[in-house]
Amino acid sequence: MCGQRTEFTREESDCSSGLAAEVVEHRGYSPIGAPQRHFLLQPALVTPVGVCTGVVVIAGSKGTYVCPANSDGTVSDFKPVGTAPAGTSGKVLLTVMGYRIATTDMDLLDLV
Repeated sequence: MCGQRTEFTREESDCSSGLAAEVVEHRGYSPIGAPQRHFLLQPALVTPVGVCTGVVVIAGSKGTYVCPANSDGTVSDFKPVGTAPAGTSGKVLLTVMGYRIATTDMDLLDLV
């Protein structure tokens, strides 16, 4: 579990250029009804509360949130580790947090 609310910035992470790979099979809807996407992170996001190897990005009507995730793509802690104003894409928020989005098979090899 990890948590630590940040306002559109990465907080207390030891990664400056990480990789986030979406687990497409885990796309779905959050308990609040907003779309959510599951990403695996390399290296893990380190916060004062714990280490996150995966996160769920939820694009809600009041903001975009990054929350710690279980391996099955469900939210493990509803305290966001990153937030952004409504309308901000999850990809932009993850980029601001220090992660580029995996877009090729070569990127995915970096996660192994």
